[in-house]
Amino acid sequence: MPFQIRFHPTYNPHSYSLIELPTAPDEFPDCLSIKGLPDDDAVLCTNDTTYAVRNVQLSNSLLLISPSSDNTDDSEQTWSVHDNLSSIIELVRCLPRLERLNYLLDTNLYAGYEAESQHSQVCTTDQFFAFQRHVAIGCHRNFAPTSHGIHSDSVNHQASLYTWEDLQTLVQASDAELRKGLRDRNAILIDGHYRLLHPVYFHTVLDTLITSATAEDMPLEALRLVDCSRSLQEHDIPPEIVRHCLRSFSDPGEGWKQEDEGNDDEVYALSEVKVCQFLGLRLLTAERVREIMEPDRVYDIVGAHGSRSVYRIPGHAEGDTHVVTEGHHLLTYPHTDPSNPNARLITHFSYTDLPLDPARRFAELFAARKRWTADEIQPYIADLVVDKKKLDAVLLKHTRTVKEKGPSGQMMTVYTARMK
Repeated sequence: MPFQIRFHPTYNPHSYSLIELPTAPDEFPDCLSIKGLPDDDAVLCTNDTTYAVRNVQLSNSLLLISPSSDNTDDSEQTWSVHDNLSSIIELVRCLPRLERLNYLLDTNLYAGYEAESQHSQVCTTDQFFAFQRHVAIGCHRNFAPTSHGIHSDSVNHQASLYTWEDLQTLVQASDAELRKGLRDRNAILIDGHYRLLHPVYFHTVLDTLITSATAEDMPLEALRLVDCSRSLQEHDIPPEIVRHCLRSFSDPGEGWKQEDEGNDDEVYALSEVKVCQFLGLRLLTAERVREIMEPDRVYDIVGAHGSRSVYRIPGHAEGDTHVVTEGHHLLTYPHTDPSNPNARLITHFSYTDLPLDPARRFAELFAARKRWTADEIQPYIADLVVDKKKLDAVLLKHTRTVKEKGPSGQMMTVYTARMK
């Protein structure tokens, strides 16, 4: 059937934008939100996924048309052109941009009721929106928080507290990814605001918990919340902090579920891996560099469990050894002590302190060490991709590979920086 195409009377170029969905429209969620501060690259979030928003130029013009309202069955069909598009918006699944969450939560660490009563303040509306701008600039320039928060002359963000709605506005992540980010960082909801416990206070609570449990013959693999709360009450540690500590250092199981709100009947089994990792990181961050005189153990902690290595978990087979500080330390051989050629230096170097941008991440990695083996570099780049199968592509783009002879005499792959 013949037809005509005419420009609509209200034709206005570039007044529409078309979004190419990654799935069929009926399979795509109805609840969508676009997030980002003025200096951010926008992302589109569903309930559980984050998509990067990209403008893709088209080689041919794309006309947006609709049937004319004056068409009849007998007349020649007329279509009205509403817009002439030269680009479309493409949605590409990406990692949640949780880097800003670290800055926000580090601004006011919870260190107990006594410390809280001395300087507790919820941020005002003006502070909140001023800090939005400040955090956006800080993250863009890769400013790092200090023990007193991110420096600012105009915003007292050390006293800033953030609700769930605040974090939804500031952090470019879906609700499910944001909740996971809060769990991974051991954030706790206190009086409607998400907080991180100060490491020293967190360590004190954990130490008091294990010491009290040992003194009262409570099995560490079956700690009842009600018993622990009663035991730590005399140390002025509130029940919600006790529950948070137990959840942070236990794995979900029959005694409790991750999604549960919590009740006094919960039973927890402390995880050796989580406890040792926390204590190991506390040692590394406190001393930064430590000499290791024994090649198979980094440092021993003598506590309620007896001797526990923060580098390796005892009792595992040699091929199944779990490195609990993997991705948080570097090992070097200084060769300064001829009497002990196996002595090594362990230095705190955590992937959580590195930028999420791949180019900047690899720049900092190769600034810290010129050559990396596959096993060494993998923990530091695993969080750069959604699909782990794409790690090889990331390495190919940002590194060059060379073959070298390893300590055992076998050839191994080593990654170095690309020549500019």
